[in-house]
Order: sequence, then structure tokens, then C-alpha cells
Amino acid sequence: YCTGYEATEILRSEGLSCKAIPSGVSDLFYIECKSPVSCDILAVSNLYSVKNLTWVLQLAENNTNRSFTIIGDGPNKPDLINQIQQKKITNVHLVGNKTRQEIAAYMAGANLFIHTSKAEGTPTAVLEAAVAGLPVITSSAGGVQNVQQYFNGTVLNSFDLGIWSDHINVVYDRELRSIEDLS
Repeated sequence: YCTGYEATEILRSEGLSCKAIPSGVSDLFYIECKSPVSCDILAVSNLYSVKNLTWVLQLAENNTNRSFTIIGDGPNKPDLINQIQQKKITNVHLVGNKTRQEIAAYMAGANLFIHTSKAEGTPTAVLEAAVAGLPVITSSAGGVQNVQQYFNGTVLNSFDLGIWSDHINVVYDRELRSIEDLS
């Protein structure tokens, strides 16, 4: 079994039998809630090199007027902490693993969700962010193309700092204007 259609096709092309089981989203992400947490830009990921979270650090360095929160844990955490300290990046917060309820609360308090993975099945965190109503900026990794129609956001095909930063600023500013319009 695979969580993405792309991975399923790759395995099938190698002569293996495989069925796709798309990722699911917990009911928690469908419920509107007031969040005790507030963050500008949120990323939720296992901290593995393939998830490309050093890209989030580069985005943070290029967008110092925004705060970035990364939820997750994994073998790359010490490297990320080291880079944050060495480069004196003050607008990135690594908050570790969180429960599904806590992730839903962070999403309720975020203005934008980013997904920077280089390889992926169907990205559950992107689906959760979409269901929570967050605009999403994501890499084109894996099955994200299959779910793009279901979220408000952009799929970017390259890791160009200027392009990502422009999209972050446009989407973030649009979200702030729509929030202000509701006030």
C-alpha cells in the first residue's frame, strides 16, 4: 500500500503490486476554533532532509518581517537548531511534536501554511491545512498535484527564493486584508 498515487504508479512500473490509499484528515481540522497560538507562517513536517526544512530557514532569512513556526521532530532537528543559532535567525520557532488537537490549534492561529518537501506521497499536512481553511504554498512534490484543486494556494515547481518570497508576501498580505475586512 502507498499513500500517494505517484508512488503507487512507480511501484507498479517496477512490476510490484500496490494499491493507493490516500491520506485522510482528522475531523479536528474541520472544526472552527479560537486558537491560543498565533503565527504568521506554519510548516508541519517530520524533520528529515527530504522535507527540505532548511528551505524554511532560507525563507525566514529572506522574510524577516514574518515569523515562521515549524511543528515536528526528527533526525534533522539538531542541524536545524545549529543553523538557526549560527545564522542568528530570530523569526523561526521549532516547537517540536504536537498532538493532532494542538496542530489544529496552530493551524487555526496561522495566516499561511508552507510545505517545502522534495519528495512526498500525498501530503497529509497540506490536506489538513486546506481543510482548516489556510492558504497553502507548496512545492510540487509527490501527490500534491492530485489535491491542488482542493486548496486555496499555489504549487511552485522550483525552489527559487525570490518566487517563494513573492508568493508568501502576496498570499500573506491578501489574507491580512480579508481578515481586516471581517473586523
